[in-house]
Amino acid sequence: MKKIIVLSLVFLLIIGCSLLPTEDRIQGIYTYTGIFVSQKLFNDSTNILGGDTVMTAGMITLNWQTLNAIVGDRIIVEKSVSDSLNYEAIDSVPVNQTGAFIDSILSGNTYYYKLHLNNNNKNTLMDDYTIVIPQLIINKPMISDTNIHADSFDIVFSSIENNTKYAIKLTNLNGDSLWGVKDIQDTIYTFTPGPDLSAGIYSLTVTTTVIDIIETQSIVTTTGVTQFYVK
Repeated sequence: MKKIIVLSLVFLLIIGCSLLPTEDRIQGIYTYTGIFVSQKLFNDSTNILGGDTVMTAGMITLNWQTLNAIVGDRIIVEKSVSDSLNYEAIDSVPVNQTGAFIDSILSGNTYYYKLHLNNNNKNTLMDDYTIVIPQLIINKPMISDTNIHADSFDIVFSSIENNTKYAIKLTNLNGDSLWGVKDIQDTIYTFTPGPDLSAGIYSLTVTTTVIDIIETQSIVTTTGVTQFYVK
């Protein structure tokens, strides 16, 4: 909860007078944070020709801090996936002037949320959120490539946003960190280790954080993970 309060105060200091002025909404600061992972792993690490399995998952945290104290029975959370038309109530939380709601996500769709303050069976809109998940996809090295050399290979991944900085990390199957580099702005990077890698399977992780203070008041960390085989 302390982190949520700090985050809200940071946004308050940055965006200053951006409190929602509309009469049909409860004025306040409404932000969100997100963590998203898209990974491609060997289906069977003992069989490098057995194909891969792909999984995308993540977590969204909706944060709010209303301008004035609010009174009601509960705060209702509604959600719609891929469009802003088909909302369904997914949960409710206690009424607090400063609070948060955490929801899991399983794909790279656009997600829409609404918060309603329910008081005596009457709903008042607090705010709505439009959440676009930036997917970071690693294109090279690929699981299907069995000709990756230990002395040098290219790392290629999708661009998330202009001027975004990426962190790249190489680990073994036990999760031990073998190599890493930070503050990379190009989406193509040539890996040239000191000692050559021994034959086997490795995991490559690329991570970036997108901070959008002006438009969406959001902080989203997105990560791409892939495995590859060095012959």
